[in-house]
Amino acid sequence: MLMLPNTPFGYSIFCDDLREEVRNKFTYVGVYNDSLVVDSDFPVTLPRFCIVATYAQRNSDDTRPIKLRVTMPGTDGPEVIVEGAIPETTFTGPDDPELEDPITFAAVNILLSPFTIHAPGLILVRAFYGDEEIKLGSLKVVRAPVVSVDG
Repeated sequence: MLMLPNTPFGYSIFCDDLREEVRNKFTYVGVYNDSLVVDSDFPVTLPRFCIVATYAQRNSDDTRPIKLRVTMPGTDGPEVIVEGAIPETTFTGPDDPELEDPITFAAVNILLSPFTIHAPGLILVRAFYGDEEIKLGSLKVVRAPVVSVDG
């Protein structure tokens, strides 16, 4: 039996760079797994930081504007670094009789250059479908352990 995912849902890819290629392809350079490890004290400035936030919902779901928000650790708590909307018209996909329950995906490429991180913590990507918060991903920012060399 085919299990269809609950919607809405989404995910994010965090990387150092994003390159657009021909035929609607992208190359993600320096993709982070669960954490971004920095080697010096905060604040730290990266030359470039990219987030690809992907949001999905069924074409049969109510269409409404989807708010997108990215927060990062700040010296006084989380600070909003990106806020915007995915238009309702993105989710009015064509009716296709071959698709039993079509899902429309919207990807938002976020490029920050330069990107200064003020404190350790979590970079959070969230979408808001009305009052519902959809977690699209997070990336932990940590300081690398300091190793002392006695000798």
